[in-house]
Amino acid sequence: MLEPLPGAHWVERHDTMAHEVAALCRYSGITAEREPFGLFGHLIPQEALSRLQQNQTSQVLRPDLRLEIPRGRIRPPDRRSKEAIPADAPRDLVGPTIAEIKIITKGAKAHYGTGARELRAVDRRAKKIPQEYKNKAIKMDNEGGAQGSEGPCQRRLAEYKLMRLVWGALGEGSQDVHSLVAILAENRVRTLTNRGERPGPHQYGLEVSLIRRRLSATALRANSNCLLHRVSQIGEGSGMAAKRRELQRQEEQVMASQEESERIARTTGQEIVGRGMFWRG
Repeated sequence: MLEPLPGAHWVERHDTMAHEVAALCRYSGITAEREPFGLFGHLIPQEALSRLQQNQTSQVLRPDLRLEIPRGRIRPPDRRSKEAIPADAPRDLVGPTIAEIKIITKGAKAHYGTGARELRAVDRRAKKIPQEYKNKAIKMDNEGGAQGSEGPCQRRLAEYKLMRLVWGALGEGSQDVHSLVAILAENRVRTLTNRGERPGPHQYGLEVSLIRRRLSATALRANSNCLLHRVSQIGEGSGMAAKRRELQRQEEQVMASQEESERIARTTGQEIVGRGMFWRG
C-alpha cells in the first residue's frame, strides 16, 4: 500500500472519498463544487501558472471541495419539544469553506506514532494541511512576482475556512470529519423543514448515524479496493505482466515511428525510402 506501483490506485481511492462527500453534501442541501480551479489560478500571470503546472501540478492550489455552509443551522431538538430548534453555526464553519481530503495508509511512519498519549494518525496528518496550503500560496505568489510580501494568493486563501478531512486505514476520521457529519445532519434536518416536513425529535440522530455509516463504509471500501488492485502486482505473475507491458510499449513506439514517417511523406510530398535501380547480373 505504501509503494509507488504502476496504476492510479491512490488517485482512485482519493476520488472515491471526494465523490462520496460531494454526494452527501447534495443530500444535505449544501452547495459543493469539486476541484474549483478558478479560486487561485486567475491570481497569477498565465506564464507563471504554466511554469508551475509544467513543474508539478500539485504546486497549484486546487482544493478538493468548495462548500457554502449556510449561517442558520438546526441543532438537535429539546426533549420537551417535538420540533427541531434553529441554532447558529460556529463561526469557524460558516460561509465559504474549502476542504482538503486525505487518506492515510496503515504503517506510514510519518503519521503513526507509539504510545497512548500520541496524537491519532488522522489528526497528525490533518495538522500538516494548513502549512502545506500556505507554502503553495507563497510559491504561487513568488512565481507571480510578489516576493517578500503577502501576495494575492495568500490573501485569497485567508478568505476561506479550511476543513481538513482525513481518513485512516480503519475508517476512522479526523476531528473535522466529525464536524462535517454534524453539519451535514443539521442541514439535512433544515432541508426537510424548508420543504414543509416536520422532522421528528430523533431525526438529527438518525441522520448522524446514516451519514457516519456511509463515510466509514466508503473509506473502508476505498482502502480495500486499493489493496486488491495492488495484489495483482505481486509474485511471478507481476513479472510476466511487466514484461508484457514492456513489449506493448515497444510496439507502440514502432507504430508511432511509422505513423510519423507516413505523415512526413504526405505533408512534404517526398518519399522517405529512396528507390534504386536493379540490373541483372
